[in-house]
Amino acid sequence: MLHILSNSSAIVFKSLLEHEKFCTNNEDLTEASVLWVLNEIPRYFGKRSSGKYSTAGQWEALAKEMELMFFKIDSNAGHRFIIRFIIASEITYNREEIISFLENLGNTDPTLVNLKNSLKNDLIILHLHILSLLGALILQPMWQLSEASESVLQMSLYAPALINYLQDLVDDPMLLFTVNSPFDVFPAAAPKENSKASAFLKSLKERPIPVGGSEVVPIVAKSLLEYFQRQLEPFVTGIYASPDIALERETTGAPLTNIPCESAFGYIDHMFTTKPNMTTYNRSALMVAAKNNVFGYIATLSEEEKREMYLRAFNNKHLSAELAAKKTQQIHRENIEKIEQQALKQQLDKKKSEAKRKKIAVELRECGFWLTLQEMDTALINIPPTTAIKYIKSNIRFRKTVWSPKFEPKNLLQFSHQKHTYTYSELLANLKAVIVADCSGSDSDTNYTSDSDED
Repeated sequence: MLHILSNSSAIVFKSLLEHEKFCTNNEDLTEASVLWVLNEIPRYFGKRSSGKYSTAGQWEALAKEMELMFFKIDSNAGHRFIIRFIIASEITYNREEIISFLENLGNTDPTLVNLKNSLKNDLIILHLHILSLLGALILQPMWQLSEASESVLQMSLYAPALINYLQDLVDDPMLLFTVNSPFDVFPAAAPKENSKASAFLKSLKERPIPVGGSEVVPIVAKSLLEYFQRQLEPFVTGIYASPDIALERETTGAPLTNIPCESAFGYIDHMFTTKPNMTTYNRSALMVAAKNNVFGYIATLSEEEKREMYLRAFNNKHLSAELAAKKTQQIHRENIEKIEQQALKQQLDKKKSEAKRKKIAVELRECGFWLTLQEMDTALINIPPTTAIKYIKSNIRFRKTVWSPKFEPKNLLQFSHQKHTYTYSELLANLKAVIVADCSGSDSDTNYTSDSDED
């Protein structure tokens, strides 16, 4: 699962490159400019920044003096998978402070000057914002769900939610900026309270939507949709979309991620890269020394103390496994309950919508549906104003709910707009405008969308 998430990075950056080529009219670009920023900021400001870059130490000192929260920038080195999305979130969160720091630094280093200018560039700001949202709403929650899943087959619970969300993003790109995750119904996907991820998510909610967001989101969403449809097909429409309980039990315990291995790799990487750089001989000597110290301590214990220590360790192992199993079972139950509640809500909403449509159809039988201005004028001859308003509203309701729910501008299919209630003459004028636009556009059969939801 981690590699599926990791490979999505290339998909996203390719889409951002296409968008940048379009915006800059420069077909010679080979990689998105934001990628350069994601590489250079960690180099100069990151936790693993080389000693030759004094900016890292100065940035840390300033951040502590200003009591900045979550100012540390992760490094690309020693990390894989979704690290670039995390770095994008860290840069977005601290962007204004980093710019101020670089301006006060007065450094003539051309790279730092370019970084400062890049962090002020609207296109890069937009791309950083998009990367931060994708990481916070999709990739990090998927990672957490993978870790919390008891069986690999439980991917069938949340894979459809991702596909549906990406399909919605293609049609409605502004949905991304509502900062709602497709995995909100899964408790395991939520960031921990007061965590860095939680702070970043809150910051994204408060930030204004960057200019051009509606242009780039469909490009990225379409590419991700095609990618995840291929990768998750067995869990969405394939053989594992509805796995039986027996098969799920057989795969229980098979991890969706290899986090323990990655943790070990990270430790070894730390041993090799910590100053002074560790050699294989130094590492082996250190490991042998640590092992000797442990066994040396055990040798000093009495037989009774040894047995007691071994027994305690053995009991703790079983207790830890038992607690972990209970936790995964609880998460599984909560996920199922959330899914059932969501399905029930969708059914109730559908019934409510159908009931409303039937009510509108009943009202419309009294006055008829007006396709032309002549039909409308004929129906309104010699009737009281209250009845005329009723008939006009019936036609507007039908058009809004059934006939052309996606009609623009929407205020023509409303009874009030911006705290102003339309008068009879205004309602009449609005309906005339809608009918004229309908007649001058495509045929009425094309506009008919009986299954569309009400606005």
